[in-house]
Amino acid sequence: MKHFKDRIKYALEKRGITPVEIAEMVGKSRYAIHKYLSGKSAPTPSSTVSLAEKLNVSYDWLRLGEGSFDDPFDSKKFYDDAYRTFEPREIYIKKQKIVLRKMHSGAASITLNLTPEEYSDLMIQAIK
Repeated sequence: MKHFKDRIKYALEKRGITPVEIAEMVGKSRYAIHKYLSGKSAPTPSSTVSLAEKLNVSYDWLRLGEGSFDDPFDSKKFYDDAYRTFEPREIYIKKQKIVLRKMHSGAASITLNLTPEEYSDLMIQAIK
């Protein structure tokens, strides 16, 4: 599928999730989701992470159309790839989320939700 709007429609249909439900799941307005579905706008990278996570599809497939719909969302792979390509200037963990911030040439950030297990593992590694 060539366009983001087609991939998100497909993912919603395959997962049996309505636009209203996904809006609530990712904390976006129904209008924002409608704009994504109609192709009038595309989500930010951070919003795409949330959508990919809730739809359990890879970020690359949802955002870029690369890979397969059947590739599940892999938070570790996403974090590793994001760190490598985003080159953050600041990384912090806040309320079970990792936030990567890029401070030069405009503010940009990517937030990744962590499962309780991932959060525990990170905290254990941080104290070592």
